[in-house]
Formats: sequence, C-alpha cells, structure tokens
Amino acid sequence: MAKILMVVAPERFRDEELFLPKEEFEKSGHQIFIASTKIGVCIGSRGGNIIVDLLLKDIHSNDYDVIVFVGGGGSKVFFNDLNAINIAQEMNSKGKIVAAICLAPVILANAGILKGKKATVSGQEVKTIENKGANTHIQVLL
Repeated sequence: MAKILMVVAPERFRDEELFLPKEEFEKSGHQIFIASTKIGVCIGSRGGNIIVDLLLKDIHSNDYDVIVFVGGGGSKVFFNDLNAINIAQEMNSKGKIVAAICLAPVILANAGILKGKKATVSGQEVKTIENKGANTHIQVLL
C-alpha cells in the first residue's frame, strides 16, 4: 500500500481535513505519516490535536508515494515556505500524487504545479491560484 505524507500547520489546521481523510486512508491499508514545521502536538482549529514527529524540512520525496497538504487558516504558513514548495515540486516531477485541501492549493499554485490544471480552493484564494495559471472555472451541464 501507499506511504501517504500529510502536512499540517503547527496550529489552526482544519481538523476534519486531517482526521477524515486519514481515517479513510488507514481503512484502505495505507501508511500515514504526519509532518509539520514543529515536532510535538499540533492543534487544529476545532480543538483536535495530532502528535507530529516529522519536520517538513527533513522530508525526502523518495520516501513517500503521496503528499497531502491539509488546509485551514494555519496552512497559510506554507504558502511561501520553501520546504513545502520544494517537496511539492519534487513529488510532482516524479509523477507522485500531490494534493491539497481547502486553502492549501495555494501552496501548489506557488510551486507552479497548477498551471493549466483544473483546481479548486477556498473562496478567498480563487484569484491567487488563477493568477498562477490554475483553471477554476467549473462547467455545469444540465
């Protein structure tokens, strides 16, 4: 099964954006690893917490199959974080799955990997990712 790296902000990550996908990944037999910019307890915006034992700066793209950047207000700390941008670029260049939830697609846009791709982001950042080349226009067929 896949080795999935989930990246959370040290505080104010969106709880359900970590815990619900994590639970589903684990049910499917995948190995989950959690990284952040600090070791120890990271607190979500809804009061949940997770113990982190991996620093984002120490991550090697060859060690994981998938990376998921968890959203929430705290994810803004990664928008221009060179470690986050570099790992996203490395994993993308190796054809690995690179994902982001809620506000976190801004990280991928800043890494240059949303150019020409359909993407979504929390409302207040739509223009940000569009300015980096993402296509946020959704076509609805009736």
